[in-house]
Amino acid sequence: MQAGFGKKDKYTVDDLVEIMSLLRSESGCPWDREQTHASIRKNFIEETYEAVEAIDEDNPDKLKEELGDVLLQVVFHAQMEKEKGNFDFNDVCDGICKKLIVRHPHVFGNEKADSAEKVLDRWEEIKNETKEQTGGATLDAVPKQLPALMRCAKLQHRAEKAGGFSHSLVWSLGKLDEEVAELKEAVRSNDIAKCCKEMGDVLFSAVNTARTLDIEPEECLTAASEKFIKRFKKAEDLAEQSGKKLTIKSQYSAMSAFKKFVEWVQIHDPKMAPESDIFADIAYKRVNRKKITYFSENVLKQIDTALKIEKNPYLKAFVSIMRHTGLRISDILLLKVDCVREAMFTG
Repeated sequence: MQAGFGKKDKYTVDDLVEIMSLLRSESGCPWDREQTHASIRKNFIEETYEAVEAIDEDNPDKLKEELGDVLLQVVFHAQMEKEKGNFDFNDVCDGICKKLIVRHPHVFGNEKADSAEKVLDRWEEIKNETKEQTGGATLDAVPKQLPALMRCAKLQHRAEKAGGFSHSLVWSLGKLDEEVAELKEAVRSNDIAKCCKEMGDVLFSAVNTARTLDIEPEECLTAASEKFIKRFKKAEDLAEQSGKKLTIKSQYSAMSAFKKFVEWVQIHDPKMAPESDIFADIAYKRVNRKKITYFSENVLKQIDTALKIEKNPYLKAFVSIMRHTGLRISDILLLKVDCVREAMFTG
């Protein structure tokens, strides 16, 4: 144990600052002592993302640990600057406290703000005043190191606040269609450089469309990626259970059949559209009795009719779904589609 520093039942942030100082001292840790801002830059990023993961998982214990790791990074960098005589951890705290007081005049001053939107607007006004930012300077303040989608959304948001970038949903969707058309043309020309440029324009327009819908594009892509992971893992499990090798063709066939079935049911019963996740549960988690209650009588009748019609294109698709996802006949019977039993053996 380092001289002068004993064990405690409960430590505070002051102890953390002191521990870091000891680790960076001549009698401390060789590794900690040789680190620089640049050498542990990636650690800061990794710890931040791990804290975000804990938030997404709604895991308080994990979040507590990860926030500690993030705080360690702050203290680490502050200690380096203290050694150079520039600032220390207390100066960091002093700066953020002053910023919060100045940017909350409705709390620490005489101003009034009766909505969160007004608070954010005033925050930006004060920020621009104190940093003397206008126009391009506002956009320059957005870090280049942000994830591309997040940075794009932030740039567009700031441009809109400055009065130079505001579009309706109809315009945004139209622009997105236009950019997709230009991308297709670039693909036909077999020009890789042009394809790259047009793909960037498509993504930029997609981000703007997301903003007009008041949704975060970064979160949308994260959710889509997670959905892909779950579906791919399910496909792998099913392939392993059946003793078959997972191929692009077999995976596409199952996905395509499922998509066709969902589209068919939604066309015949539009009320089911908001509950399309129920179909995903059927295809990827097997039928659950509680979920079945959501199926309207109309859906059951339409499915039953479709399966009885000879050469119906969706009959093959539905049977394919069962074969690729491992649905049991008992699962289908819960849906009251008895004729599927014959299709399973004859198809």
